[in-house]
Amino acid sequence: MNIRKMRKAMKAVAKANGITETQAVAEIEKVIVFAIKKAQLENDQQTLAKWNDIPSEGDVPTAYELVGYLRGKMKKQLAEN
Repeated sequence: MNIRKMRKAMKAVAKANGITETQAVAEIEKVIVFAIKKAQLENDQQTLAKWNDIPSEGDVPTAYELVGYLRGKMKKQLAEN
């Protein structure tokens, strides 16, 4: 997904929640870090493997990378049904 489409999706998420795009990104990234740390503390290898499946340039996916990944998975599922 290109950056324009990711930003459009993020703006829609933000608008639906009555916050700015910057706030939405910060909240999503806070949840991403929390979820990964929780899985690490619980040694939840299945959950960690799912997080590792998300393509990212860093150790942890950004909000945009997560939204792009989920959008792609949803499109694929919809096409299969």
